[in-house]
Amino acid sequence: MDAKNIKGFVPIAVAVLVFALSHFFAVKPLQQKIREYSARSRVLEDKIKKDVPEAQIQKVKRMADSTQAAMDRIEARILESEKLFDVGILVGRQAKEYQMELVAVKPDYTKLVVLEDKKEEIHELPIKLELKGYFKDFSRFWDAVSGFPFAMKVTGIQFLRETIEKPVLIVEMDCVFFFREIKAKGEAVPAGNPKT
Repeated sequence: MDAKNIKGFVPIAVAVLVFALSHFFAVKPLQQKIREYSARSRVLEDKIKKDVPEAQIQKVKRMADSTQAAMDRIEARILESEKLFDVGILVGRQAKEYQMELVAVKPDYTKLVVLEDKKEEIHELPIKLELKGYFKDFSRFWDAVSGFPFAMKVTGIQFLRETIEKPVLIVEMDCVFFFREIKAKGEAVPAGNPKT
């Protein structure tokens, strides 16, 4: 190799060396930073993707808990089957509280419905109630029905006047009362029969 060739080779060697060193000291660390930032970005994206559904899951869970609490309140109002014969007394107490008089309780056993699961049976028994009193007292009674300590569903109401001279009403309410029968060893005791 002569001097002329060496002079031309040195700049090329320096350029290759600079390129190699810059690649080692600049490009490699930048590539590593890019990989690190990409990994962090994926972690954050996964977290965001996870958090959004988690927020929705929490919202649905709160709704489910609220619904369960409402169901628990309703279930607490379902009467035990032993209370079947006490319906008149229970309704009579509520009616009296609103200055109404309970005149008649007429259960319709021919329309009894039984809903069953593994632990219990829920009996739906249609009962016609006949109440007597003033309209303003009945309206207060009606407003309080959802807060009674027993579960009943009103399916129809008919208003009759006792006499033309008096503003006293006879109110006939078609209702469904709910009774619970806990199963013992897989067997159910018929509704309305007191356990001995």
